[in-house]
Amino acid sequence: MAYVGRNALVDVSGPGSILGAGAQNSYEYCYALLAGECHPGSAVGDVYVNAPYVSYPYCYYPGVANQDDDTNAICMGDLGAYTGNIAQLGYTQQDVIGARLRRLGPNYSRWNQQDAYWNSNAAPSGLLMATRVRWLDGVRFEDLTTVLPPYPAADGVARNTFLPVPVTISALTGLGDLLGSLAVSAVVEFGYAENGDARNFYCTSRQEACVAAGGAINQTTPFYYAQSESYLGVPCILGCTITIPALSQHVLYYQINYLGLLGDIVGSSGIQAVVTP
Repeated sequence: MAYVGRNALVDVSGPGSILGAGAQNSYEYCYALLAGECHPGSAVGDVYVNAPYVSYPYCYYPGVANQDDDTNAICMGDLGAYTGNIAQLGYTQQDVIGARLRRLGPNYSRWNQQDAYWNSNAAPSGLLMATRVRWLDGVRFEDLTTVLPPYPAADGVARNTFLPVPVTISALTGLGDLLGSLAVSAVVEFGYAENGDARNFYCTSRQEACVAAGGAINQTTPFYYAQSESYLGVPCILGCTITIPALSQHVLYYQINYLGLLGDIVGSSGIQAVVTP
């Protein structure tokens, strides 16, 4: 979540990124993953925002159930997957891992413009939903009727964590670049088109490719940023499996990169796509 007043902020973070100070960079922000990113002299974890007419440089709190979306306060936060969205919960069986809970989206609402008493009402069949949206077109409130997709059957998919998407890689013997550098290991770049061109493999809003480099998901470090973080390829001369830590209900784009003895890329599979559960 990142906004100023009624305007969402665009993340321009990335390797060597610098947040511009001009009007053309209004409503952009940058998070420094490494020192020196976003602004000269920045420290790791610093956040920079370019926005006009800022009233408060923090999330302004107007009080319980008060609407104050005309205040140009900078507000940023790392929120839960269902915050600011309509969520649908199944109750036909016990569920302690969120497998029967799904997000239906913000229903055209925007950050800092959502009704303090926002709610929805569904038909007994679960196929229709009625709700209200504040400032749908920037002019007035609107009542909406939404046709809902069928509720999924129990499938055992845990949607409260990354989903493992294994990529099987054949033996690499004899594979090398034009200079004859032998491939000895592999990694997988991956990302989603929601974050930019699918060929860039951005798995977050940060403008940097994400890399999977393990046979299983490491919950502490599930992935690496390709340029900003250090990682080792998975030994793959005789073949291997690399597991991508994927998000559910997405189109996942990925590419296998074959690495030489020095960790340099000596070949790639080309972009591939898979729909996650």
